[in-house]
Amino acid sequence: GSSRSSGIPHSSAGSRRPSSTRWSGRASGSSRALSSSRGATSDAVPVRLRGPPLTAPRPALELTRVSKSFGAVRALDDARLRVLPGEVHALLGENGAGKSTLVGIAAGLLRPDTGEVRRDGRPVRFPSPRQARRAGVALVPQHDVLVEAATVADNLALLDPAGPAFESARARRARAERLARELDLDLGSPDERVEGLPVGTRQRIAVAGALQTEPDVLVL
Repeated sequence: GSSRSSGIPHSSAGSRRPSSTRWSGRASGSSRALSSSRGATSDAVPVRLRGPPLTAPRPALELTRVSKSFGAVRALDDARLRVLPGEVHALLGENGAGKSTLVGIAAGLLRPDTGEVRRDGRPVRFPSPRQARRAGVALVPQHDVLVEAATVADNLALLDPAGPAFESARARRARAERLARELDLDLGSPDERVEGLPVGTRQRIAVAGALQTEPDVLVL
């Protein structure tokens, strides 16, 4: 299952009775003064506020009517997910409910049999997680995918799809130190091999690797 949002959140004051005070104003040079109707004079004129109408923001990520099968097993059937900017969603369900499949489709690990994925209101197709990362959707995999024989700095470089093909050891080390400082995360020594690190540190490295591209959507 997934939580959904139907629009802009309402404030806690939304259920209160609106105030009876009316606002009016008079032109005064290039400015317009507002005053309460309780003390308004008879020559007050209505104020017309100009500007674009308020509209709901476009979903940062949206999956509509998505279905996926693995052989005879139907993992997803007409699934939907809509995430607005600034929202946090949790996918809940028992084993086999299709949570990992939905996340995999959102992040480019899997392709849906039917349905559509939209990014910022536009239909998209992610042939790979790297393409999804470039489009602003980053995934922290459920299972550890770090290269154990490589260092922390090397793994962070490998997790950056926009990074240079060839990067000096000094530049990779500087990247690891910068990410640890900016994200306030203990990532261990940049020159330490991942194979000797505890699980918690390895998870933080994976999260830092996903955040280094400043994605609009982070999937955990």
